[in-house]
Amino acid sequence: MKYHGARVHMCDVCQRVSQLSPPPSRLHRIDVVYSWSDDSAPGFRDAWQRRVDQWVAKGGPPQRARPERWRSHDELRFSIRSLRKHLKQLGRIFILTGPGDSVSPAWLGSAHPNLTVVPHSAIFKPELQAAGALPTFCSRSIETMLHRVPGVSSPFLYLNDDFFFATDTSPSDFARGEQTVLFGSQHVTHLDYSSFIAHHLPARALDRFWRAEKGDILARRATTPARARPHKASEYEASVAKSGMLVRRRLREADGCATFGAAPWETRYLSHVPYLVHGGVLRLLWEIWADELRQLALSPFRDVGFVSLLHLHAYLLVACGRAAFEPTRTGEPRSGAWYMVASDAPRE
Repeated sequence: MKYHGARVHMCDVCQRVSQLSPPPSRLHRIDVVYSWSDDSAPGFRDAWQRRVDQWVAKGGPPQRARPERWRSHDELRFSIRSLRKHLKQLGRIFILTGPGDSVSPAWLGSAHPNLTVVPHSAIFKPELQAAGALPTFCSRSIETMLHRVPGVSSPFLYLNDDFFFATDTSPSDFARGEQTVLFGSQHVTHLDYSSFIAHHLPARALDRFWRAEKGDILARRATTPARARPHKASEYEASVAKSGMLVRRRLREADGCATFGAAPWETRYLSHVPYLVHGGVLRLLWEIWADELRQLALSPFRDVGFVSLLHLHAYLLVACGRAAFEPTRTGEPRSGAWYMVASDAPRE
């Protein structure tokens, strides 16, 4: 069933979400997907510079090199070792790489059992590639295609290469009864997308979003206290705020549906920890928010105004009663099960 372009009945959506999000405690195995890059790979920096030149020529904001996002110190090698030692019911491991189809960790041989290197070209839809989606240097763009990894289980664990498992872990650690556990900020964010774009976007971007979001901007600003408006906001915060706005819109359209929005929820940040992702729910997000996700998939760099697919995934699960947030501070290990190696530069 396709929802794009038609009024969405949220009871139907929640019924599908329930079918597409089996409780993690019932899983016999779970696959793991890593997103990995290495700016020392042949052609990486040249491809990045060409992409920047194209991006700026089309009116995109200038980009600066962010080597802390792409530099490899072989973290992936040791992350996989910790994964194999401590993750019970581990299935297959997929490593998403790019740009190019031949990028692979130098230390990785060709005969590793249950480990597959997947280039970005294998998961991006042909029509998106024809529209210029690749090469991409935007992790959130890559995340819009996670459900297209060939043969991946649903759900699966999505990791960065700087996560290391320190104690035995199982899929049930990501569940509370029938619900998926989401790890998020213990403090509810007071971000409002409309106040963000009114106070923090350049005039060019403000005009673009005003045309697209005028009705919702007026409605939200009329009910947003001044103290709740951020004094400083980042592109990441804007993506969280917009994702929450899109789900709130569906809440307003859910008259007569006792399931959708029955449990109170608020916009929260997802902590930088392993994510349990339901591939079927990602496909459903594409049916509901195809325009927003296509715009994100086509972006080679992070920019204001895009959604966050992982936050949309989380908020829809919560709104349908299939997930709940467990408060943690970003980057704080939960019960010592895993930990993150912090770089010198902050990650968004």
